[in-house]
Amino acid sequence: MVEEIKKFNQDENDDDFIFLCEDEVSNGKPEEGFIPTHDELIALVKYWSLEILESRWLFDFIYPTAGSDIQAERVFANRRINRIRTIVGDEKVDKACKEVRNDFRKGISNDLWAVFDHGDTAQWAAVEEEMGAILNRDKKRLASLSYLDYPESPSPGRSSCVALRVHI
Repeated sequence: MVEEIKKFNQDENDDDFIFLCEDEVSNGKPEEGFIPTHDELIALVKYWSLEILESRWLFDFIYPTAGSDIQAERVFANRRINRIRTIVGDEKVDKACKEVRNDFRKGISNDLWAVFDHGDTAQWAAVEEEMGAILNRDKKRLASLSYLDYPESPSPGRSSCVALRVHI
């Protein structure tokens, strides 16, 4: 187990990702003798899995953006998940990733999720165009968006789920 933990801590000197982690490390080194439990490692898998999913959702799907920092974070996250996988096993890691995906998916309309999960490039481009209109406040394009046809929730605690029809 000690050897596995040493392998797990390899990223503490990872120059490719140091810019994303330096604020989170108090003195730059992990506490001596600290050995995380499997449950703690699964919590890390969930954290990094959500980071990857949110990054794919936002920077690949909703509003495509390129950047080396985005890719560096994904590479780092995948490396962490794979190292934890060698310690706790495939089954637990896969289960944790599936839980994260299911929780993330709950706040998204069925149509939009279907495009994200199984859509082709034309469908992704249609979503990009509509989201671009929203983010850029393109009033002419916004007027034609189908999701505006849905009535607003009368309750004060609105649902975070937005129904969006994607026209191709």
